[in-house]
Amino acid sequence: MALVAPQYRDWEIGEFLQDDWRVKRWLTLNLGLRYDIFAPIKEKYSHLSNFDPTDPASLAAGQVQIAGTGGVSDSVNIATQYGDIQPRIGFAATLGHRMVLRGGFGTSYWPNNVASPANLKNAPLVATYTINQTPATPTLKLSGSVPPPTPNPTCLVAACGAPPGSNFTVAAATQLDYHYTLAYMFNLTLEKEFGSNVLSVGYVGEPVRHLGRVVPNIDTNLPPLGPGGCGVTTTVTFPSPCQPYFSQIPFLNTVQLLETNGVSNYNALQVQFQRRYRAGLTFAANYTFASDLSDVGGTGGACTGCAQVWNNFGRDYGPSDFMVKHRFALSANYELPFGKTRRGLVGVLEKGWQLNGIYAFATGQPFTVLDGAARQNSVGITQDRPDLVQAQSFHQSINQWFDTTQFRQQPFGMAGNEGHNTFTMPSNRRVDLSIFKDFQLRETAKLQFRAEAFNLTNTPSFGLPVGTISGFDANGVPTQAGNFGRITTMNAFYTPRDIQFALKLIF
Repeated sequence: MALVAPQYRDWEIGEFLQDDWRVKRWLTLNLGLRYDIFAPIKEKYSHLSNFDPTDPASLAAGQVQIAGTGGVSDSVNIATQYGDIQPRIGFAATLGHRMVLRGGFGTSYWPNNVASPANLKNAPLVATYTINQTPATPTLKLSGSVPPPTPNPTCLVAACGAPPGSNFTVAAATQLDYHYTLAYMFNLTLEKEFGSNVLSVGYVGEPVRHLGRVVPNIDTNLPPLGPGGCGVTTTVTFPSPCQPYFSQIPFLNTVQLLETNGVSNYNALQVQFQRRYRAGLTFAANYTFASDLSDVGGTGGACTGCAQVWNNFGRDYGPSDFMVKHRFALSANYELPFGKTRRGLVGVLEKGWQLNGIYAFATGQPFTVLDGAARQNSVGITQDRPDLVQAQSFHQSINQWFDTTQFRQQPFGMAGNEGHNTFTMPSNRRVDLSIFKDFQLRETAKLQFRAEAFNLTNTPSFGLPVGTISGFDANGVPTQAGNFGRITTMNAFYTPRDIQFALKLIF
């Protein structure tokens, strides 16, 4: 159910500036309210299954919960969330001297249970079917039938009949105390008109709470020699008393759990300069200086090297996977003044030309370096974050994008001190240019010639450096084995210079 307030007018600075400026102050206030009820996604004729070990009742039962059976609700006891009121308020005020102040505040909810960890693909809705074939004695023939698969068991402990030595996996569990993501959005912008130009300076903020966090294995052990660890100095393997749920569910190896305790904080300075159409020229320039910090990752809440120490998510708080610290864009359109008074063939060839250009620059997105030989000694973790020491001076190039000597393997059984997303991939820039020429065929029709060049300067845009340590030398310093620290790929959005010509009939 959604209750949405009527749309209110989005005031533009031009409307204020064109009004009678004898009115010294004019304040417009806009209010809106939205109310949603979010219910877990379920199909009428299918069941969902879930097992949340952080829920005492689920842990005590030691069984996968199946929707609609045994007293379990149709939504696997994940409560429908009521009371999702989402207010909005906005204002705009003229301040005199051809200035306008605008601002707004609002909140929005996002269900967030849309990615793979929220699909609840667990027993008894899934089955593991293994075929062991040999050429001499095949057990499965094309001429034969495929035996029906046996669903995976829902009993995870001996008390309900799980056989000794079992090794169970819960592939997609959702926290029963599930909350929908709540985003607070606010902005304040001051705009000033200079002749036919407009300059605006604004602040935009968006703190977000209850973000989805994917814990790859909530049943992995803490680093044994770190805070809260079990203290062993040998390699931890399943099953191990070091695992947090060993005493209650010793047969459970892995539980991938979707929680909603993630946070992010976005703050940005936004500056825009606009030249309105005058003498055939119009252009706009935009600059954003932003900070986006988070302790979760992208879609689905998974991020590289995160949630490896399940009781200390603060160590994952750092630049967001999507953070772009600096971004600048310039766009311009110029109608060339040549030949406007010419007649005949010369006029046809000289007039009607238009030049368009776009320049864009953005700093690269952050990434995390991992050690391919995990040292923190936690079950199921094969790559972890190493220790970071003082960086040394070096020449940055695609052959060494960051100082590869500033990493060390942390002591065995400890978590490394490298922060999340400490490093930044290369920035990218490009210039697009186009030339248009209009040929007027009649009053209601014209033919447009277009010559367009994308990435005119053919500037390369490099991808992510190899960020996994493959080996160390005798002094414990990483080598460049496996191209560690080198850039070997292009940016996924990179395109080389592309020039095209076209004729467009406009009528």
